[in-house]
Amino acid sequence: MDLIYYFAGIYRIGTIISNTMQRFIPLLIVVISLSSNALGANTPPLASGRDASQIKLLKPADVLARLDLLSREIDLIRQRLGRPKSKTTSLDASGISPHEVYFQARALLRRLERFSLEQTGTYSPVAPPTKTRPIIPGNVWGVVNQGLARVIAVKKHLELTKQFSERAFPEDTQPGEVFKRLTRVRQQLEGLLLEQTQPGDVFEEVTRAIHLAAKILALSPGTVRLPDAPALQKGKLPKHVHQKLSSISDRLRIVLIQSGFKNPAATPTTQEKKIKPADVQTMAIHVASQLSTLHSLSPGAKTPLPAYYAGKKTPSDVFQRVGTLEKQLETIETLTKGNPGWLH
Repeated sequence: MDLIYYFAGIYRIGTIISNTMQRFIPLLIVVISLSSNALGANTPPLASGRDASQIKLLKPADVLARLDLLSREIDLIRQRLGRPKSKTTSLDASGISPHEVYFQARALLRRLERFSLEQTGTYSPVAPPTKTRPIIPGNVWGVVNQGLARVIAVKKHLELTKQFSERAFPEDTQPGEVFKRLTRVRQQLEGLLLEQTQPGDVFEEVTRAIHLAAKILALSPGTVRLPDAPALQKGKLPKHVHQKLSSISDRLRIVLIQSGFKNPAATPTTQEKKIKPADVQTMAIHVASQLSTLHSLSPGAKTPLPAYYAGKKTPSDVFQRVGTLEKQLETIETLTKGNPGWLH
């Protein structure tokens, strides 16, 4: 499975390099590091004084403190690159668990991987997701810290020497606060990327959700795991994809409650009037995290295939892809209604 992730990463490198070269940016040397798990070894100590190696002891406050440090480092780089500040908006979300936060953190890490490659020509593939269940704040901290290591590498490449100290946050910090800060940091980073979030990136996240749903449906013998895609509807906009994903998230929340989860996270909402691909991607990541929660219920569920980058796509392509996911959800809803404990 690690090799699958590795070769998927290699394909992604080629795509990013190709896109970068098309912009006439001289990216001549690409260094592929297979030691991505070691990234973060030289990042700063925790402001709380806790030992980072004792991940079971880490709290959301530690994750938020590391995110705050990451945000300040990104802003320093922004100033060096002469870019304007990005507009950031906060999502409204309640009942967020470390599981949902972990998915958003990995999405941020993938964006930081792209940023590091664009700026330095150095690539360190993102490690496969942890198989630990349940997800704890320490798992999230590890992902954020890997992201910080990539930002520090860019900072060093740009010969920036200013140092920041991590600031402590209240001990009663909740996962929802970390979730909101993660989305803002992703928005902050978006303005620095040579290639910002495109429909193809959203397509990749929806594919990740489809692979999770397929493994869930595989637990019911004879069930169709990958239904045929619905007909392509031309002229769709990001807002249409966002609306459909939001509806799917609401329905998945009901399935989670029927499956025994007392208070699963509510569907995140945004006040943005103009929905951008990055907003749609955030919703797709949330849907994938909900399916991952369902997937974790069964000890017999197999690891889903990694998502792949399918190249340039339009919102209509993504809308069609979400249609496949919606068909899978319909089957999951039927199975859950007939037997709420079928995944256990």
